[in-house]
Amino acid sequence: MTTAWLPPGGALDADRIMAGLPTELGGVQVHVYDRVRSTNDTAAKLLELGDEPFLAVLAEQQDGGRGRRGRSWASPPGVGLLCTLGLAYPAGIATTPGEWPLLAALAVRRAIVAETGAQVSIKWPNDLLVDGKKVCGILTELLPQREGIVRLAIGVGINANTDMETLPAEIGNRSTSLSHAVGRVISRNSLACRLIVSLFDMYEATRRGARFADWHNEMLAHCVTLGQYVRVAQGVGHLEGVAQTIDAAGALKVLDASGEEHTVISGEIIQYSQSWAGTD
Repeated sequence: MTTAWLPPGGALDADRIMAGLPTELGGVQVHVYDRVRSTNDTAAKLLELGDEPFLAVLAEQQDGGRGRRGRSWASPPGVGLLCTLGLAYPAGIATTPGEWPLLAALAVRRAIVAETGAQVSIKWPNDLLVDGKKVCGILTELLPQREGIVRLAIGVGINANTDMETLPAEIGNRSTSLSHAVGRVISRNSLACRLIVSLFDMYEATRRGARFADWHNEMLAHCVTLGQYVRVAQGVGHLEGVAQTIDAAGALKVLDASGEEHTVISGEIIQYSQSWAGTD
């Protein structure tokens, strides 16, 4: 007789997650699946079919997860927290969709810190790092607007209980997991509760008129990109220079070798180091 394998810390459980939410989030729907193509795709369909302004989709495994710039996002079944928060709000509010990658990074960081106590930093715009290694990726997708309602799918992939020794060296050298960082198994259900509450609080604040500028100092305090030499991918081109600061709109200011300052509204940092051109 064989014993069924259980994920570290237990399987994802929608009832347990919803029971852990505060009273004011009692109406939030939490959808948990054993396997999906993509939690972002599933959340998009639920937002399209229903009238829920805020929902959560979680899965033990996804076959078509994706990251930024079209890359795939893979996670062994049962160890990562694969979650998408779907949200909808009137198009007239102050917060723009372009602010949400940064807002999501702040909200997810708060949730991880509150649950684990780990020292989490942000690599602009929204990668989360522990000990300089990636522990969480975030993909924010703007969905087609319908009847004046903006809809977003915020996909969050957290290496919760990933055994880093089982991963290829090229991945393990630049990534880590929360369990590895803090030395204990992470309850993904408890972390999911924290994540939903943190994103919901951010969502509610934006509905009341808050914008990224209101959390600008928090981003500056936790962003490890500043002062670093960076190589930023923008479309088919690249920009190289030293990251100076992040402005109140969330744009990264980069000073190139000629002394010209560039404002980077969107892009991905594909290389960064403490010295120019990566040399000591």
